[in-house]
Amino acid sequence: MTAHAEEIKLQCNIESKYTEPSGKSEGASGTAIIDIKTTPFLFIHASSSVYPFNSVVLTNISEDDNETMSSFFDYSNSSKWEIYNDRYSKAIKISLEDSIIIDRNTGNVIFRRTFKKPKTEYFAKAEYTAEAFGTCWKVNAPKKKF
Repeated sequence: MTAHAEEIKLQCNIESKYTEPSGKSEGASGTAIIDIKTTPFLFIHASSSVYPFNSVVLTNISEDDNETMSSFFDYSNSSKWEIYNDRYSKAIKISLEDSIIIDRNTGNVIFRRTFKKPKTEYFAKAEYTAEAFGTCWKVNAPKKKF
């Protein structure tokens, strides 16, 4: 069961933890704006001042062509949004897994991003993960844009 309104804008305070392929971890804090639109298809865009969540796009449009394969999972219900979007580039063999969980009662948010690249003849295997946690609230957008 998908539980979405047609358009919602959230502002969030978030803290992130980023783990590099070397194992070194870094953290940052900042703000994020999350736009959720459900018509004509589900689209979530999060823009943030916190790396690597500067721009995260989750959509339920799946691709499977010669270049890219993507999958989308929506486990949302009336009390949370829980969205997973996985993309894989066949040409350069890189996968990017993004997810977002927003508790609709408390406003708590969790972002996760995993980047994976297998070992090749010229490059070592690379994998990094990043997580961000925070609290969101609704932004009242005016009916008129101007």
